[in-house]
This record gives sequence, C-alpha cells and structure tokens, in this order.
Amino acid sequence: MSKSIRRRLIIVLLVSVSLPMLIMSIMSYTNTRTIVRDMMLRETQTLFDEGKNHVVFYFDVINRASLYVYRNQIREQHLATMLKKDYDMESERFFYHTLTTMKEFEDAIVQVYMYLDDIQRSFLLRNYMVVSEENSDGYTENDSREAYIKGIHLNESYRMKHIINIKEEVITFHRNIYEVPLGKRIGQVSIDLNARILQELFGNLYSEDEYFYLVDRHDGIILYASESKLIGQAIDQKLYEKAERSFANGKKIFETNEGNNQGIVVVNTVEKPYMDLMMVKVIPQKKLNDKLNQILSLVFFILSLTTIIILVVSVLVSYYFTKPINELLDSIQKIRKGNLDTITHIIRDDEFGRLQYEFNDMMEAINNHIDIEYKLAIENTSNELKALQGQINSHFMNNILQSIGTESLKEGNLKVYELVVQLGQMMQYAMRNQHQIVELRDEVAYCVSYLKLQKHRFGDAFDYEISMENELEHIKVPKLLLQPIIENCFKHAFKETEKMGNIHVIIKLISGKANISILDNGSGIEADQLAELKEQIKSNCDINNAHYSIGLKNVYKRLKFYYKDRCDLFISSTKDQGTCVQLTIPTLVALDQWFMVEEKDKDENVDCG
Repeated sequence: MSKSIRRRLIIVLLVSVSLPMLIMSIMSYTNTRTIVRDMMLRETQTLFDEGKNHVVFYFDVINRASLYVYRNQIREQHLATMLKKDYDMESERFFYHTLTTMKEFEDAIVQVYMYLDDIQRSFLLRNYMVVSEENSDGYTENDSREAYIKGIHLNESYRMKHIINIKEEVITFHRNIYEVPLGKRIGQVSIDLNARILQELFGNLYSEDEYFYLVDRHDGIILYASESKLIGQAIDQKLYEKAERSFANGKKIFETNEGNNQGIVVVNTVEKPYMDLMMVKVIPQKKLNDKLNQILSLVFFILSLTTIIILVVSVLVSYYFTKPINELLDSIQKIRKGNLDTITHIIRDDEFGRLQYEFNDMMEAINNHIDIEYKLAIENTSNELKALQGQINSHFMNNILQSIGTESLKEGNLKVYELVVQLGQMMQYAMRNQHQIVELRDEVAYCVSYLKLQKHRFGDAFDYEISMENELEHIKVPKLLLQPIIENCFKHAFKETEKMGNIHVIIKLISGKANISILDNGSGIEADQLAELKEQIKSNCDINNAHYSIGLKNVYKRLKFYYKDRCDLFISSTKDQGTCVQLTIPTLVALDQWFMVEEKDKDENVDCG
C-alpha cells in the first residue's frame, strides 16, 4: 500500500527523532572542544588543590621535626643551657635524643645532620646510629633563609665519617638555628628525605604525555619534574615569567605556543614560611586533540547506535500501532466474502484493543440479530402455517365443545360442563399463536386448567398446590414454559409409584429474580441417570434419555434463546422421594428490556485502559 499508515508513521517517527539528533550532533561537535578543555582543566585544578594540601600537610610534619631542636627538654635542660656548658656525656645524650626523636617524625627521613657553632661540633644520625665530631665550620649551606628545601640530589656525609655509607637520592629540608631572642645564627639542621616522597606527592598530578615542573620560586630551579633530567636545572625563563605574570593577575590557566611547551598551562603555588614553590603543568595541544577525537568517536558511535535503535523502534512502533488496524481490515474483507463469524483476537488493553472489542461485539450483535430474526421468521412462518391449517379444526372443535357444554347443562351434569370449559380454555390459550410471550399469571392459569383436568382423571390419587407472590404476576415469560415440566410428572414421576401423587408449584422473588420450583413426590431419578440428564440438557446434542422427557431440553433452549445468560435451569432428585425442577429468570415486564440491559452490561464491562 503506497499510502499506508504504517509507512507514513515510520517516516514521521524517523524525521521527528532523527532531525533533533542531527542538530544535537552538530551542536555537540561544536561545543565538545570547549567541554573537553573545561573538563580537563577542572580535573587538573582539582588535582592541584589536592596535591597542594598533601604537600603542605607533609612538609608541616617535617617542619615540626626540624623545630624539635628548640622544644627538646630533658631534666629541665634545653638547647640554650646545653650550649652554655662544656660538652660532656649529658650534652651528648641530649643531642643524640634530639636527633633520634626528629628521625621518628617520618619514615622517609634517611638521615639528620646538625651543626652547633657554639660548641664547634657536628652530629649525623643515619639508621638510628649517631656520630659526632668537632668541627669549626659545619655549615652546609650559606642561605640566609630560616628554612628552605633543596631539590633531588645524592645524600652526603656532611664531611663526617659514618660506619653506614649508602648513597641514594634525597631531598633536604634545611633549617638555620637561631639564638632566641637575639636572632643570632648558632647552627643548622638538615633533614634528608628519600626522593621517592616527591613522586608520591606529585606523581598523580600528571600523566605520561603531560609536562610537570615543581619550581623553587627563590631561584627558579626545578626541584622535581616529570622528566628527571630537568631536575636541578632552571625552568624555561619565558614559560616561568608567563606563569608568574598569569598567577599574579589571578589567572591559574593560560595558553602558550612557545617551544616544546605548546598547549594549556595550569599553575598553582605552595607558599609557607619554609618553602615557596610553584607547580606548573603543561597539557600539550596534541593531548587535547586526542581526547577530543576520543570523545567525538564515542559520541558518533552513540549517535549511530541511537539512530539504528530509533529505526528499529520506529518500525516496531508502527507495526504495533498498525497491526490491529490491518487485522480489522482483514476481518472486514472476510466478512465481505460472507464469513460473518469472523472475529479479531484481542491481545491489547488500549484504544486499539477497545476498537477490536467493539468490532467483535458489533459482529456478535449483528449475528445474534440475524439469528433471532431468522429463527423468529421461521417460527412465525411455521405458526402461521399451523394457524391456517388449524383454523377450520379449531373452529370446529370450539363448536363441538360448546355443543357438549350446552348438552351437559341441559342434563344437569355440571362436572362434564366444568371439564369442557377447562379444555376449551386450554385450547384457546394454546391456539393463540400470535402471542409467544405472555404474562406469568396467564401461564400459571393455563397450568391450573391442565392440573384440574388431571385431577378429574386421577381423582383422589393426585393433588396439587400452586403459590405465587403477587409482584410476579405481570412479568413476561415464554408461552408454554411450565406445562411441559408439569406434564413430565404424569409421564414419568407417577408412572411407577402407587402412592398418592402430589405436585407443588412455588413462585418466589429471590435476589431480584423469579424463582420457579416445580416439585413432585414421584419415583425420582437414579443418580447416574440424573447426571447424564443434566449434561444432555445443557449440551448442544439432542437428548436421548428415555427415562425423562425431551421437554426439559426444549424448555432450557427457549429460556436461553430469550434470556441469554440471565436464566438457568436446575434439577435435583432423590430415588423414591421425588424430583424438583427449578427455573431462575429475570423479573422484566417486557422481554425487550432484557436485550437493552444485556447491551448496557456489555458496555459497562469493557475496560480497555
């Protein structure tokens, strides 16, 4: 179908989804570079802030270790008092204790050196072994700063002899010792730390394809770098000056195109009284491009996958929404070819499901209407034929009965006259073919006439009783509904018993329905025969039970024809005790009301979401 809804729906879905996806792709490509740049810079800034905090925390510990030379006190003796007395064993223990305590501040401390000018002596602790020597000039550095850090270098013995002589790369924390409060330099403390501590502190701030420099702002010397060969050298002057200017202007990020440092530069400082450092990280332009291409590849992959999914979903959605329409069209084609029993299978609970339900309900109503009209037409035709055939006979029989009744009155035989009247009333009721629906009181009156005739026939061997609630007199029932059931009592129930026969008809209103019970005290039915009878009455096959009348089957079929599922027929029986046939029908004054109620119930019971 060139103009099918399915094809149009697929096109609409694809256009409505793909167009925004295309626009989003263009915008994503345009903005991805900025997004990637900002993302990498935010990540770097976060790492720098964390790295700065770790560095400050770590070297605060080393700083406190270097200050222990002032805080150590043994038996009210401290550095000032020890320097004023002659050097002895007590002095030696004091200074040894000072060095070993300083070593315990941090595991990465390799050795601690201390020189005291007043007592002309140097101390060196290595692996918890302390040696001391007289020394007139033990200063290792002539820097005037109170405390500072020296970059990576091989450790030295500070011109002292120690039994443990191991060379390894270290960084050194130097502190000049001053006499308090005069401010005169009286010595120096140097704490050597294993150089790996810088890798632990700064190694996570950069990746392999990035450049990192830790610069001493005092002299521009690189203390640590991502390229180890640059350690101890001066940083590129142009890069350093640009970094200092940018930081001074409050900008921690700038771009550079100079030399090997082309890309984006991120800077931060670590400023403490004992150190003034700058962290510089260069993110090469190539890395930005690689990261951009990587993200764009991922974006295009996701977009391609999304497009495929949208295509599949569009086809499935269009198929999902058009399938019930196509099924309805197929059903209509079948109906057009004469298959009026065609139905659609309802598997949905949405509007399409309701449409299918309404279609099936409509076809069922049409078929029922055709079925009813067809059956009624056949029945009316048959009745009209019977009426035409019986007009002469019925007129003749009425004349004969009237003649017999007149002769009975002349002879004074009232009993015969009464029987003739009862028989005439029955014939009149039965021959009113044009009236197939009657009031319940008329049906009961017909049964009374029938029972009176049977009473005359059996005399004292039979009796009956009929009770009916007044509000049920005018409800509509099919003609000849009760008489076939009562007739069964004489054909079967009283046939094999010698006790007095009794029939009791009880008509009551129970739960909004008319409940009609016809009871007899006859021979009853065997249990297995009763089960078979119940099954055959409500089945589609013809009844073949010779023990009980085919009339029950006809009564049940007529009930279902007029009342559909609003009626039922029940049979209960006990051998040698009797049988009860119970009918349950709606209490409607017109059968047309039942059909309207049935259609209304169908509408109310539909819930398709």
